[in-house]
Amino acid sequence: MTGKIPGQRKISSEDSGGIKDAVKWPLDYRMQNPAKERYWSHSLYRGPEDKVVEVLYSKDQERSEVLAKMFLNEPVIGFDMEWIWNADKRTRLQENIGLIQIACEDKIALIHIGLHKGTTSKEIIAPSLRKLIENPAIAKTGVSILRADFHRLRKYFGLNPRGALELSHLHSLVNFTGKASSLTKKLVALAAQVQEHLGLPLSKGPVRTSNWSRALNPNQITYAAADAYAGFMLFHCMNAKRMAMDPTPPLPIFADSYPKIGHRGGICLHPLEEGGEAIMAEAFFNIPAEDEKADDKPDIENPANPEPLNILKQTKKPLTKAKVQAVSLDAVSKVLYDRLSENRKALAMEQNVKPYMIASNATLEGLAHRRPLTQDELLEVKGIGERKQAAYGAEWLTVITQFLSSEEATVATIQEPKTPIPNPRRQKIQPDDMSGSSSPAFEAPVQRTPQLHTGISFGMALASLDAGNHGNLPTTGPETVSAASDSDDSSTFVTPPSRPVSERKRKRTEPQTEHRQPPPPPTKESPQPLSPQTKIFRNKMVAFSKLVARKMPSRSSDADPIVSEQTLDHIVTMPPRTIEDLQRIPGIEGFKKACEETGTDLLKNIVKFTPAKT
Repeated sequence: MTGKIPGQRKISSEDSGGIKDAVKWPLDYRMQNPAKERYWSHSLYRGPEDKVVEVLYSKDQERSEVLAKMFLNEPVIGFDMEWIWNADKRTRLQENIGLIQIACEDKIALIHIGLHKGTTSKEIIAPSLRKLIENPAIAKTGVSILRADFHRLRKYFGLNPRGALELSHLHSLVNFTGKASSLTKKLVALAAQVQEHLGLPLSKGPVRTSNWSRALNPNQITYAAADAYAGFMLFHCMNAKRMAMDPTPPLPIFADSYPKIGHRGGICLHPLEEGGEAIMAEAFFNIPAEDEKADDKPDIENPANPEPLNILKQTKKPLTKAKVQAVSLDAVSKVLYDRLSENRKALAMEQNVKPYMIASNATLEGLAHRRPLTQDELLEVKGIGERKQAAYGAEWLTVITQFLSSEEATVATIQEPKTPIPNPRRQKIQPDDMSGSSSPAFEAPVQRTPQLHTGISFGMALASLDAGNHGNLPTTGPETVSAASDSDDSSTFVTPPSRPVSERKRKRTEPQTEHRQPPPPPTKESPQPLSPQTKIFRNKMVAFSKLVARKMPSRSSDADPIVSEQTLDHIVTMPPRTIEDLQRIPGIEGFKKACEETGTDLLKNIVKFTPAKT
């Protein structure tokens, strides 16, 4: 079964209302006023008599049965699923698949598996939902639907899902350039396809990694409904473009219908006539297949077919652990690298691919080191091009932003080693008395400065032990204190005083208060060190200000920060509790205006970030 889609018809070329390639919009539901919107969403569409797209939400199996029945007669549905990012470490089935989204033209069903009762697949999955998932006559459209969604349904719930219509294949087909290399099965992110074909970007924020096993909040409902509806609308938009092509190619076959032998990039199309065999896209367009590139990866084993693939083994191996830290990372970057590595593993498991196919270790190191906060800054990281940016950029930015505003980042900053003590081998200290020769060959040998087990050398006579100066060593005077290296071979280049050894020993034991230089008293202008809680508070405010700046539609990436350092210092040292307190903060107007423009409550967020005691 190749998954024939009924209702295919040639569409004449006429005004499309903004749809690329000048093809007629094929559905009754149309986008309203797209020029006034910032992000694409199902809420932008209206049907006859201004009817909105209905969003139906189910929290139990009985309600799920009712909703699933509404879609059993649909030839094409948008299909998507959500789950907790570390779901594979969970034991409950409801956590391995939290939500199943189904969409057609006028309605979207959100079936919240995470709230269903039961411990087995039969108890959790409604009969009509199972029937819909396993019906090969119903096309389920999405991105990575076979490798991610169908894989989880098969692995955790024992279902046999069929009818995976991979939108990336259709995207490659309608973007055919005349070369075989453009007819690839490589995945293209849903957000990138929505931007290109539907004209607006798809919002991808932190909600993607939220907990999908609990009752949904409004942001989660909007996000989940938009993803499923995007799959439905993308299919019909791209299918209209396909039918306007000359010659008109058949639709790609279902991803779960590919033969057991893997194809290294070519798209298979429906038979040209009823009862025939599937045809390669290159053959349909009568172009010779290009030599396969060495870095092309063969498809993974088709989970729907039990027999292993008889294809050449991959010769490229993932990087070894010894090569992980190719660049020197500071303490904060190392912790962020671990976060990005965990996220890469989750994405790889979601798409059922090897982690290095998501991003190399070197790319993650670049992300951890540079810590980009915008899509443009992502492209400055080595190893990230437009394709990687479109596929994983929003995910990486979310991980970085959440990390920088977390307590973990502040703790790593506090624990980061300070600047190392200079090597005394490079410090030659000259005493004020230059009467004696500094060469050991002409006078007494150089005396080694006493050294503690920590490797720090110092002169006992100059160590100040008075109250208020504990641990402070003088840096000026006749015998400047030097630090020794860890090696016993190191020595300080200090000219020995020209007096008897016995006198020198006696002098070392006598107090040298007359030579001590007390530290200057602190001035009012000296900045007071921030407590760990206040540092966390400040980091959260910095990350919050950057998030607000990114949401501003007319703001360029190289513009000045929306809040000054002085204003941030004032906020963290004297956190406002009321609107009146907020208005009294110097320089707050720009920050307030940016928050108002993006619909963000500034005072509410400051109060939320403020520690219990500051």
